Amino acid sequence: RTEQRGYLSDPWHAFDVVMVIIGLLTFHPSTLVQLRVLRPFLALRPFRLVPRLSGVRIIASAVVYSIPHVLVLLLLMAVVSLIFGVIGVALFGGKFGRCVDSYGEYVTLDLRVLLEETRRALWQALASTSSEQLASRGLTDFVVRDVHLPTDKLVCIEISSFADALRSLGQAAPDAEWFLPMPNFDNIGEAVLALFQISTLSNWPDIMNCAIDMTGVDKQPVRDAQQQYGYWPAFYFLLTVFICSYVLANLFVGVILQHFARFRGMHDGSLLLSAEQRAWIHTQRKMLKLRPRLLYNEPLHPLRRFCFRLVNKPQWAQWRKHRALYHDARKSDSDSRPSFDERLYHGNKFEAFILLCIAVNTLIFITRHRGQPAWYDNFIDTSSIIFTSVFVLEAAIKLTAFGKRYFKAAWNRFDFFICVMGVTELFVILGGWFSFIPAGTLSAFRAIRVVRVLRLTKRLSALRKIISTLYFSLPQLANVALLLGLAIFAFAVIGIDLLGKAPEPGPYGGVDRQSNFQTFPRAALTLFAAISGENWSDLMWDYRYFAETGQLDGWQPGWALAFWSLYMVTMAYMLLSVFVAVLMEAFEDVREQSQLPIGGDVIKHFALEWSAWDPRCTHFIPVRHLGMLVSTLRKPLAPEGLANDRGKVMALVSALRVPVRDGRVHYVEVLLSLAEQLYWEAAQLPPSAQLIVDRMAMQWLRLYPTLKGMAPVECYSDEPETLEHILETWDGLTSRAAARRRISVAPEDELKQLPSLVAQEVATDAW
Repeated sequence: RTEQRGYLSDPWHAFDVVMVIIGLLTFHPSTLVQLRVLRPFLALRPFRLVPRLSGVRIIASAVVYSIPHVLVLLLLMAVVSLIFGVIGVALFGGKFGRCVDSYGEYVTLDLRVLLEETRRALWQALASTSSEQLASRGLTDFVVRDVHLPTDKLVCIEISSFADALRSLGQAAPDAEWFLPMPNFDNIGEAVLALFQISTLSNWPDIMNCAIDMTGVDKQPVRDAQQQYGYWPAFYFLLTVFICSYVLANLFVGVILQHFARFRGMHDGSLLLSAEQRAWIHTQRKMLKLRPRLLYNEPLHPLRRFCFRLVNKPQWAQWRKHRALYHDARKSDSDSRPSFDERLYHGNKFEAFILLCIAVNTLIFITRHRGQPAWYDNFIDTSSIIFTSVFVLEAAIKLTAFGKRYFKAAWNRFDFFICVMGVTELFVILGGWFSFIPAGTLSAFRAIRVVRVLRLTKRLSALRKIISTLYFSLPQLANVALLLGLAIFAFAVIGIDLLGKAPEPGPYGGVDRQSNFQTFPRAALTLFAAISGENWSDLMWDYRYFAETGQLDGWQPGWALAFWSLYMVTMAYMLLSVFVAVLMEAFEDVREQSQLPIGGDVIKHFALEWSAWDPRCTHFIPVRHLGMLVSTLRKPLAPEGLANDRGKVMALVSALRVPVRDGRVHYVEVLLSLAEQLYWEAAQLPPSAQLIVDRMAMQWLRLYPTLKGMAPVECYSDEPETLEHILETWDGLTSRAAARRRISVAPEDELKQLPSLVAQEVATDAW
C-alpha cells in the first residue's frame, strides 16, 4: 500500500494486474483453445509503459476520463443512425443489387433476352452431348426450365446457372452474376453500418451513386436512372453527410477538447484558479522564455569591427549610444566612452540581401523537373555554386564578427550545417570528390536548403506566432503520437491474430497485396492508412465476407465488424481529436498571453535594460543601480514619466521589497517584485495549485542556476538606508548623463523613439 491509497486504487495499477492475470490464464498451451477469446487482449500489454511516461500518462488519462462522455455521444449517433436507417431501408431496401460481369461492371444487355439466348444455347449443347458425357459432368439431372421469372435477380441467377452448365460442356457462356454491394440498406443493421461508414466519409459517393442508379427492388440498375426524378436520393445522402459527419462526428473534437482541458486543469490544479491567477502563471511562463543576454561591444580588430558593423543594425547602435549616456556616466574620462554612430551599421541591408538570396535560391530550386534540358541543369548547378558561396560568405562574416557567440543561436547553427552540406555538394559537382556518397543523398541535403525560407517569417509576425506555437506544442504532440503508435501496435497484433489467415484479394477490393494483416509491418501500415479513411470500409466488408465463408480460422463475422468499428471510433474519432485538442490548447495559451497586462515586449525591454547594467549576464547588479534601472522601464512595470522624476523613482523603489545580498540584487527577484505590483492578490496561489508552483520553481532554478546557493539576505531595497543609497546614485548618474546628453550627437526626437525601436528590432535581433 502507498501512504494514502491502496495499490489497486490507481487505475493503471489495476490494468497491470489484469494484464498479468490474462497472461497467466493463456500461458499454458492446453488453455489456449478454451480461452482463445482472451488472447487478443494480450496485445494491450505495451500500454503498461504509459504510467512510466508522465506526459503520455496525462494524455492517456484524459482520454480515459472522456470515455463516458464519448459513450453518450455514441448513443446520440446511434439514435440518429437508427432514424436515418429506418428511412434508408424504406427508400433503398433491396434496390442496390445488380447483375455484373466478371469485371464487376453492369450487364448492359437485356437480361431476359440474354436468358433466352443462354437457354437456347444450353438446349443445343445438351442435345448434342451423350448421356455418358453428361453423367461425367454431373448434368444428368439438370433441368432447363422455361418459366416466367418475375425479378431481374432471379433472371440473373438463372443465367449464371445456365452459364456454369455451358462452361462445363466446353461451350462459350456469358458472364453474369448477381452481386450485392456493401454497404446496403436491406435491413436496419446494414443501414446503420452504412451510415457509420458515411460518417467517416469513406467512399460515401459510391453509396450515393448506387442509390442514383437504382430502378426497383431486385431490378437491374441503370446508369443515372434517377436523373429524370431530379437525383432525389442525393438529398438523403447530402443530409446524412452534413448531420452524421460534419456535425455529430465533429462533436467528438469538442468533447475531447473540453474534457482534455478540464482533466489537465484537475491534474495541475489550474481548474479552480481565477482569470487573474491564470494570467499570473502565463506571465511567469513568458518571463521564463525571455531572459537577459550578454551585452557585447564592437571588436577591437579592424576586420572584425568591419564585419560586426556589416551585420548589426542601426537600431542596436542607437540603443547602445543612448544607454551609454547612463551606463558609462560613471567614467570620468569622456574619451573612454565608446561612440556608436548608426550610420556605420548596415545590418538591415545585409539581412535584406541574404533574405533575397534565400528567396531566389528557393524559387530556382523548386523549378527543377524531370526531363529538363541540359542547359537548365547547368543553370541550376551554376546558381547552386553562386548561392552556396554567398551563404558561406555570410557565415564567415558572422563568425568573424561574433566569434564563438555565433553558434549560440539555433538559426546560425542550422545555417552553418547548410553551408557544410553546400560545400560538400560543390566538391562533388566541381571535383568529383566524395563519389562514394549516393546521388540521392546529396539531392536530399540540397532540398534541406528550402527550410531556410522560414527565415522570412521574421518579417511576418502572425506567421512567426503560429510557427512558435507549433514549436512549443511539439512535446505534447510527440506524447500523443507515441500513444497513437502504441494503439496501432495493439490493434495490429490483434488484427494479425484475428484477420491474418484471410486470403487475397477480397471481393470488395480492400484486401490486396499491400493492405492485409499477414505480417506486422503490413498490418501497421494498413491501420495507419485506415485512420485517414482510406478504404477502411472495403477492408471491413472483405474480412466480413471471409468470415462468412469460413476463411478466418473460425472467427465469426461479428468479430471483423467489431474490430473495425472499435478501431475507427478509438483512432479516428478520439485519438486524432486529441491532436486538435493539444493544438487548440496551445493557441488558447497564446491568445491569453497576448492579452496579459505585462506583454512580451515589456519583458523583453526589461531584460534588455538589465543587460545594460549587467553586461556579463551574471544576473546580479549592484543595488545602488536599481533606481537607474527602474527609471528606464515602461508601463505597466513602471509609471509614465519616471525617467526624470525623482519622486516617482523613490515611490516605485519603496514599493519594491527586493532582497539584497552582498550589496547586489538578482534579476529574477527584481522582475517578480515589479510584476507582483500588478498581480498582488493573484500572485498568492491556492494550495490546489501547488504542482504548478513546484514546476515553476524548478524551471526558475533550471534556467537561472545563480538562484542556487545565494548568500543570505542582508537587507531589503525598501529600507531607509538602502533607499537613500539608491537615490544618491540615481542623482549622481542622472546629472552626469544630462551633461553628456547635451554634447551627444543623438537628437532628442530619436531618443524619444528608442523604446519602440528596442521592442521591434533590438530585442529580437541585436541580442
